[in-house]
Amino acid sequence: MKILRKLGLKNVTADKQSSFMTIVSIALSVAMTTMVVSLLFGVFKEYEADIVYGSTQENVSFYEVEDVPALLEALGDRVDAYSAMGDGATIEVGEESFAISGMQADNMFSLEPLSFQEIATYEDFLIEGRIPTKPGEMIYPKDYLSGDVNIGDTFNSTIHRYTTSRDGELTDETITPGPLLTVVGISEWRLQPHYYLDDLTQASSIAIKYREGTQNIESITQELTDKGFVKASDGEYNPYVYYNTELNSVLGMQFAFPTTKLIFGGAALVLIAILSIATFSLIYNAFASAVEKRTYSYGIIRSIGATRKQLRATILIEGYVLGLAGITLGLVIGYGIAWGMASYLNHQIALAETLFNGSLSFGFSAEMPLIGIVIVFLLSSVIIAFPLNRSISRLFKMTSVESVRQSVHKKKKKRTKPHILARLHKSAVTSLADKYVQADRARFKGIQTSLSISIVIFISLMSFVKIGFQTVDGLGVTPYNLEISSRFWELDEERPYEFYQENVTALLNVLKSSGQTYDYYEVQTIFNGSFTDKQKNPLTLATTFQAANESDPYRTIYSSIIAVSEDRYNALAKEYGVHAQSYDSGILFNGYDGMVYSDKGESHYKGPVYDSDNLKSLYVSESYWDEDKNMPVYSDGKEFILDAIVYEPIPTDIVPDNRYSHSPQAVLIIQDTAIMDYMRYQSFTEMNKRGGSFENVKIFVHSSDSIKTQIAIEDSDAQFYVYNYDVQQAQMRLVKSTIQTVLYFILGFISFACILNMVSVTVSSINARRKELAALRSIGMTQKEVGKMLQMESIMIMTKPIVIGSVLGAIASYSFVFVLNSLTRRNTFHFQFDFGAMFISWLLVLVIVIINTIVGIWQSRRFSIVDDMRRL
Repeated sequence: MKILRKLGLKNVTADKQSSFMTIVSIALSVAMTTMVVSLLFGVFKEYEADIVYGSTQENVSFYEVEDVPALLEALGDRVDAYSAMGDGATIEVGEESFAISGMQADNMFSLEPLSFQEIATYEDFLIEGRIPTKPGEMIYPKDYLSGDVNIGDTFNSTIHRYTTSRDGELTDETITPGPLLTVVGISEWRLQPHYYLDDLTQASSIAIKYREGTQNIESITQELTDKGFVKASDGEYNPYVYYNTELNSVLGMQFAFPTTKLIFGGAALVLIAILSIATFSLIYNAFASAVEKRTYSYGIIRSIGATRKQLRATILIEGYVLGLAGITLGLVIGYGIAWGMASYLNHQIALAETLFNGSLSFGFSAEMPLIGIVIVFLLSSVIIAFPLNRSISRLFKMTSVESVRQSVHKKKKKRTKPHILARLHKSAVTSLADKYVQADRARFKGIQTSLSISIVIFISLMSFVKIGFQTVDGLGVTPYNLEISSRFWELDEERPYEFYQENVTALLNVLKSSGQTYDYYEVQTIFNGSFTDKQKNPLTLATTFQAANESDPYRTIYSSIIAVSEDRYNALAKEYGVHAQSYDSGILFNGYDGMVYSDKGESHYKGPVYDSDNLKSLYVSESYWDEDKNMPVYSDGKEFILDAIVYEPIPTDIVPDNRYSHSPQAVLIIQDTAIMDYMRYQSFTEMNKRGGSFENVKIFVHSSDSIKTQIAIEDSDAQFYVYNYDVQQAQMRLVKSTIQTVLYFILGFISFACILNMVSVTVSSINARRKELAALRSIGMTQKEVGKMLQMESIMIMTKPIVIGSVLGAIASYSFVFVLNSLTRRNTFHFQFDFGAMFISWLLVLVIVIINTIVGIWQSRRFSIVDDMRRL
């Protein structure tokens, strides 16, 4: 047995070529797995750092606590910091009111995110005054109410205490007079309004930060619950306890696997499985080739008495030694690839920040802790064990005599048809090439399988990337690249149209004062409204829409009115073959393509929303939903004559940021000349306050340098928001190119291993055919014809993977689209085949053919005809 083990170790170095190819094949698979695992742990590290520094520092919060001081005493020195909160109070100022809670600012600050604590204090957000430090003092965020609030103002407060049932439902509400509060500080929005809480007995909830090293905090909560400090619940969900689960899992205080880690981990497993499938055949091919070369030796060993068990142990020793070498090499190479990939991705992120004036906090790194090495080792061992044992099983199907004679090829096999190239181009050279390809097809099967799978993965993923980013190419079709809107709009009830004009003028002045040149701009005014007839009845719904959307269909419809310039309206009318009948006519887009809901569940609907076949005009009014009557109530409306009715969703070149595109909607386009009449028609009564008609004004601009214009506008006045379509387009293209580069690398890496494997098999095959090649040359076959034969062999071998890969790649691409559209029940994705990816795959195969042919010709020229003839 010891001799056979030594023989297994000797075989590792005896055939260096086979051992090298086996190690390379294993190292390829391990390197791909290591790359994924290393990047995964790198992502986990960045994620955990982001959680630790970016989330609030409390580990658990308790609500409706009856005795906060007693709870803190029970916890003892396990508490590192805490923030107690008093009962919620309400302060009324005229017709407005806001909620305020009692707390201590110093305690509250200690539970803020570490990233916040490192750069600022609460005092940094004070506009004037100070932080409350005494009973009866409060802080007020500026512009929290429409009226002015100043230092020294006093307010009466009302305490609202709610009782939560054990199943989480709010039950009783107790209202009692609260403290008289004096404003001592005016702050920015970052500080919530609060009054100073001086007595913990008045607190009703508390957030706890445990000391570092505390574990299993659920048992601490159970201990507090058993002692009556924390209320218990009837179900799994406890409304009186909240855990900061993500932070706790990172700190080891709570055992949980956050959703983010589950998503990344699942994606990594899928990617490892795909890459393992692509490289599995190469490993099997390498082991099978090595075993086949030593078939004669193994036959001799079996014939002198070695048992199958002993021979299996010999081959397993050789296989696991090569496997260990391959795993070690793969770990080193894979970590290097992961480091390079992380550096590349970080470079792309930095490039995006530089080009697009952005700020991205997330980065990539390559991490390989001990648990990662163990995971890679175990996964790789499984991948190695199966092909190794499969090769041994194939060997044992032969008897010792057949092994010595190497007569396995004489077994009866299915008759195969000649290769299509041999049938199309009949000649002695192609016939011989076909003969040798058929004889050696088992040797090349693993290479063909790996290359086929790699091409399928590459083409399908490249097509999927193209499909997923299909909107990128359409982002530049609009005549503008900037969208400017106000962050805050509130019309003056006394003079709405004049106030609107003043704000539009302010927008245009900000644009003009930016100091940047622009050659186009367009103003759009957006209103919310309801469409009715003259009698204030809602428009009749389309029969098909009502049947598909049975659950409160009127409440699910979003109706909007968009006013555009006269020139823009006339151009739009011309596009649909109509003209404006008057200054207050409109074009109704009455179509929806998306999801609707009924008692039977959700379904996809494409068609009209309203029954508008005989609709000549409509009224736009304000509305609100009367909960008592369970029906909408409409105000008087402004009539608009309809120039055209379009039974399709509104195009994105009219409304690029259509955030209601996933809800049933109808959109009326009108001219801005009708805005004055429409706005003066509104009542601005309680109905208007509840319904809300006016939404916003947007200016669409085309600037020669959109980024400079954006910066200039945002620096000039912070109340304006600028959306840059150039940046959006460039960012998406950058992401697309980054994904494609990663896919190019993976395909190239696998192809490199395929080339090495194929060259090794070709060299071995030509060495085994030396006598036959010498015989062919002796009867008149020229070196040129030998070269042509070897070239035809390479082409015949590579025809199968490129054809199968291209066809299955196209099928997989279409399947992606079909599955996603079926899951979303929308035609969101449209099939597009990436012919560029197919061209790259074909080009890669051509490179393999050329390299393999060159190596084959070079190897055949090394042999002497005379020497090889003596072997006959």
